[in-house]
Amino acid sequence: MSEHARNQAWQLVGDRGIWRAGYAFGVCYPSLSVTIRGEALCEDEIDALAKGLSAVLPLRGLLADWTLQSGALKAGGDASGIVPAAQLLLLAMSHLQREAGLPVFEAGCVLSHAGNQAEILIPTTAGTYGLVGQVMVWLLHACDQIRGGARLESGDETLRALLGQMQSQFGAHSTGFQFIGAAARGGVPFTELPDRVVQYGQGHKTYRMLNSLTDATSNIGVHLSRYKHFAAQIMAEGGLPVAAQQMVGSEQEALQAAGAIGYPVVVKPADLDGGVAVSCDLRTPAEVSFAYRSVRTRSERVLVEKHMPGRDYRVTVLQGEVIWAIERVPGGIEGDGQTSVRGLIEQLNNDPRRSAASHAPLHPVPFDDEARALLQRAGLTLEDVPAAGQFIALRRAANIATGGTPLPVLEQVHPDNARLAVRAAAAMRLDMAGIDLLIPDIAQSWLETGAAICEVNSGPDIGQTTTSHLYAPILTRLLKGSGRIPVILIAGAEPGSPLDRLVAEGLPASDLVIGYHHPSGTRVGKEPLTREPVSCFLGGRMLVRDDRVEALVMLIDDDSLLTSGLPVPRYDLLLMAGSAFSASDGNPARTGTQIAMELLPALLPACDGKVMQSAQADLPAVDVALMAGSRWQGIMPAPGVEQFILRELHSFLDRHQ
Repeated sequence: MSEHARNQAWQLVGDRGIWRAGYAFGVCYPSLSVTIRGEALCEDEIDALAKGLSAVLPLRGLLADWTLQSGALKAGGDASGIVPAAQLLLLAMSHLQREAGLPVFEAGCVLSHAGNQAEILIPTTAGTYGLVGQVMVWLLHACDQIRGGARLESGDETLRALLGQMQSQFGAHSTGFQFIGAAARGGVPFTELPDRVVQYGQGHKTYRMLNSLTDATSNIGVHLSRYKHFAAQIMAEGGLPVAAQQMVGSEQEALQAAGAIGYPVVVKPADLDGGVAVSCDLRTPAEVSFAYRSVRTRSERVLVEKHMPGRDYRVTVLQGEVIWAIERVPGGIEGDGQTSVRGLIEQLNNDPRRSAASHAPLHPVPFDDEARALLQRAGLTLEDVPAAGQFIALRRAANIATGGTPLPVLEQVHPDNARLAVRAAAAMRLDMAGIDLLIPDIAQSWLETGAAICEVNSGPDIGQTTTSHLYAPILTRLLKGSGRIPVILIAGAEPGSPLDRLVAEGLPASDLVIGYHHPSGTRVGKEPLTREPVSCFLGGRMLVRDDRVEALVMLIDDDSLLTSGLPVPRYDLLLMAGSAFSASDGNPARTGTQIAMELLPALLPACDGKVMQSAQADLPAVDVALMAGSRWQGIMPAPGVEQFILRELHSFLDRHQ
């Protein structure tokens, strides 16, 4: 630690915190706990610090969120000291993680505090905890400077670099970001897997998703839909309307294809999504040549296609049903009769919903060569004032990723058009698909007006401007409920005792496929999963990822969960069976009772159901009951424990059908 750091009032205590790959203290994310040192501030000083941080951080809404949180602190009589300052830091960290595209929707908590020090728990993602620690160091340094009266510049390069590294590690695509948010808010368990894949649910109720791609998405369907010319061939042979198109290998071939197909045309990459390098409504050879060269900077596969008149719609299909539809209006401006084109573009891009971040609801519309060409086609300059109500498109394609604006139209979709979209998804063998449909009016049948399907997206960007309500129902539909399986923890059972044997040998006469973790091994039913015993965390993680498991029973016999966290974010029954706990560091001075009292604060916040104690347990029941609070259900007699646990498992299943 540098001499400067030692002289700071605000700093980390120690060089390292504790990284937990599992879940602890009731948070539904992996977490980093660190100890911070700061000043014990009065209420006005903390509010001033909040304003100072808000002024220098690239965040929207931090001050408003802090106003709400500090109001709750004031109501509870805890508005001064180190605790509210620590909570302000946690709130700022939560905002910064989301700014970097990390789908973290919890602000963490203060675990303990004494004097001017506090231990805090920071929820985060597995690949970024080191960067999160560096950001906390930056925040503490910023607090030190703000408290010292220094004027900080917004957009600090060090912070910007750290956020950029965070985004590269796990900056979620907007759809994945929204699914994780819906899961966190709805109590659906989720686990980060390699390469940004996320598992939602547990055991036999799991679905793995990469953004909107699911376990059930056909690999062949993804392959064929990725290459637009293949998809068009499949659909044309299935009787679905598609535009005439031709693959080209040179600029000269592109010009020849445009002439043969007939202007206007579209030039686009055959293997990229999101409106990347798509040029629509090209009317001259010069425009085709320019578009061809633009595509070749992004892809070697170039497609020339007939431009179809009509409005641009995205129809989302899930498991053979249309669940949403939007009209996509190209990025552009609408005149008010008073403001210049330049001013209207500034107003458009100043919309707080528009950002270059991948998870932003809308994206900016840059004034580039494409915008200049379209403005010139409209006969306007940057200084001209368009008439009130006059719309000037600044993008040829209407994709949201290129600045388009979505308008909900689900209620207007004609049944024939809905069936057309479902047929297109089925033709590509896709469980979830975004059908891009060009048609004069979605409310009129394509059989009467004509239409063209220009793309089928196998991993559609569902968006969020009009669709934020869709993510939770989609998860519920895929998981057939909350995705949770019943989880029972049995803690501190003496080796060889009835409860120990129950986990070691399994519940008799059960019609459920139960996963068991015991110090002697981890298994599904009678089938062992490993040759050697593994920790409680690793064994439990194996079981919740096994798609056969319908329920989980785990025996806890040491304190390793304090550093690893639980393998599940929530559980349903904690049975304190005794004090047979060992210290993972081998320290003989720590008794089993001491370890039990250390484990309970980490375990109890994750309990959604009951806390009970065995009649044979040698723990102080009064202390356990006090810590468990409303979850405490009393002493459970030893006879009939097997039948009791089975009843609890089935009771959970009955409640979560």
